[in-house]
Amino acid sequence: MALTNTQYNSIMRLYEQRQTKNRHLRDERLHYVYNHVTGYRNLDESVATLSVAQGKKMLNGDLNALSELKERLHKLTSDKRKLLCDAGLPSDYLEPIFDCPDCQDTGYVNGIKCHCFRQAEIELLYQQSNLKEVLEKENFNTLSFDYFQGEDLAAFQTAVKRCQDFARTFSHSGSNLFLYGTVGTGKTFLSNCIARESIESGHSVIYFSASSLFDTLSRNAFDFKNRKPWTTYIMIYIIVTFWSSTTSGQSSILHTMCPVFLRV
Repeated sequence: MALTNTQYNSIMRLYEQRQTKNRHLRDERLHYVYNHVTGYRNLDESVATLSVAQGKKMLNGDLNALSELKERLHKLTSDKRKLLCDAGLPSDYLEPIFDCPDCQDTGYVNGIKCHCFRQAEIELLYQQSNLKEVLEKENFNTLSFDYFQGEDLAAFQTAVKRCQDFARTFSHSGSNLFLYGTVGTGKTFLSNCIARESIESGHSVIYFSASSLFDTLSRNAFDFKNRKPWTTYIMIYIIVTFWSSTTSGQSSILHTMCPVFLRV
């Protein structure tokens, strides 16, 4: 998905925090080893001394300096690992630490977004949607047809199919969706199902009531300092009023909340 600059920077700050955290952890480990593993500091410092000495030999034309440097560095590395193991520590105790070894906490592998970056995108979208806890319970995997029968069942099955198609083809269809029906017919549940599928596929979804949407629109139009980044589409709820007639001829006014998905 195409992130806004604000969203992208937010994710990259997470990677910076991970790098800083792991760098500090590695420094703490090194400090511990220097203070508790006899001889390790001397071996560590000899690496720099050896490198400088062999570098001077290379500049003076010694053709064996490089191979000799590699051999002696390998010996120093082995000696340091042995000291760590003798002290009861893992041999890789002082290796660089990464939350994600695949991208080494950069977010990219060979210029392509790492799987951890993709997951960070989804987590960010969930946070911005304010729907995370709801969508864990209300999604196509938890949907049940047991509450319907007869014509109502057929109608609900058709509605589910339309919602699944909408969620699957949203990226390229360019269409909007309006769900309507009486209270308790599954409108909110289906809208949450669509929101879950869309977020999982990398789209932004934010829940709004109609009044909240208009308030946000006005802020973005007139309050430049507090503008918020827009998303792929918005799910809003509007109140629909209609007349309902009973068998006795009496009429009553009913109100229902209808979810609407709008591309922005």
